[in-house]
Amino acid sequence: MSLLSPFGPRALLIALAPSWEEDLGGRVALSRELLAIDGVEDACVTETSALVIADLRVRARLEAELGAALARCEGRALEDRGAREIDVVYDGADLETVASELGLRAADVIERHARAPLHVSFLGFAPGFAYLRGLDPRLASIARRTSPRPRVPASSVAIAAGMSAIYPAATPGGWQLLGHALGHDPLARPWRVGEAVRCRPVDGRDRGAPPLLRLEPHERALEVVASGGMSLVVDGAPTRRLADGAPSGGPIVRSLAARACRAVGATEHVALLERYGNITLRLLEGPPTRLADESGRVHTLRRGEDVTFSNAGAHRVGYVAIEGGLDVPAVLGGRGVLLSHGRGGLYGRPLRRGDLLPIASQAAFARRVAGLATQCSTTTSHVLLATPGPDLEVPTPLTLRCRIARESDRVGTRLIPLDRPVLPTIPASAAMRSRPMIRGAIQAPPSGELVALGPDHPVTGGYPVLALLDDVSTDALFMLPVGREITLRIE
Repeated sequence: MSLLSPFGPRALLIALAPSWEEDLGGRVALSRELLAIDGVEDACVTETSALVIADLRVRARLEAELGAALARCEGRALEDRGAREIDVVYDGADLETVASELGLRAADVIERHARAPLHVSFLGFAPGFAYLRGLDPRLASIARRTSPRPRVPASSVAIAAGMSAIYPAATPGGWQLLGHALGHDPLARPWRVGEAVRCRPVDGRDRGAPPLLRLEPHERALEVVASGGMSLVVDGAPTRRLADGAPSGGPIVRSLAARACRAVGATEHVALLERYGNITLRLLEGPPTRLADESGRVHTLRRGEDVTFSNAGAHRVGYVAIEGGLDVPAVLGGRGVLLSHGRGGLYGRPLRRGDLLPIASQAAFARRVAGLATQCSTTTSHVLLATPGPDLEVPTPLTLRCRIARESDRVGTRLIPLDRPVLPTIPASAAMRSRPMIRGAIQAPPSGELVALGPDHPVTGGYPVLALLDDVSTDALFMLPVGREITLRIE
């Protein structure tokens, strides 16, 4: 029997019955039907759980429709739409080790992997990362490495714990490396759950990473004259979807970004700048253009004029919204940068001195009609409210004092607990199968720190979730500088 429970103030988590793990056709159908339910903004289905982000003011109706979708989809046959063929050079660092462990030749390992009828079982970990089921039984017995690598090269083809995968970007990882894929770009052609995959052994040189975007000359453009600290191009509102294997993205502090956008009449879906320091911009081309910072202060630039934006120190992050928004292409449906992949935003990286930022045309700006989100507050309270997570097994209300660690970024804000005696003990055995994650979830990894997930969070995670922040508290936490102490109240 599948169980449904709240997962913060705007999501419901469904613990799927064990029968769903092998029911790939049912999970493909379930993902499609969850997204079609009125009021559901996003949905993510893994092998053991499903999550929907929705307006919970109509929870009773949602629960009824979710239950009906579960009943309709279970046992649904998987449609045969052909297989995606991936060219693989089998030259991985662990190929010989895997062969030795199985008592096979390397050629046998290659043959068994290449003939396996792989399917995308679910998406997660990072944008473009697909968990592939269907390995040969001998290969499925291979476990993860005892010591993960700090960096697995992009496009690596790997196996572990009964699954195969192709790393979409250079990331840490503990899977066994068999080779690398040629010409594989899951951001340009996103994976779909249920998709069939065939690996084709080839000899050849790597075709390299996708070419960087080359922006054409633009009638309206800003130049980065100076940059102190890091500045990024982000979407004004979450636009990527968990259903596509990508975190929501958007500003780390939505309310500050919304204030900047409103000041220049922009809508939430324009691309703007998120800055962790100072930046000086010059209007290089175009008519007078308005720019605004997170305080709502507006500057009107004429051609050749500069303006400098700097943080006052009270906030960890600031914003610059440009009238019309920045004209950068979408990657996986969002215009913000994916730093881990070197894609999106402007050339997939932080801004540098001399960069040119194209501004969208006035006609394009006029077509943007989505309203700004206003549910978030710009409170700077150090008392943050959260609801209990599914893995919190101590009585509530529970109060924890924490300090914001320096090792915090858009993926997650690390919290160092200062109340060790009252911190719930999470045994090593509490590690669980990957399930969907959302912005504001507070995970408890074995290190003893807590991690509040940010806009670039992993789509799925296997650490226990102790609590879930509401939107106001999430903004308040991500607004505060590192080193500040906060009080987390779970009730």
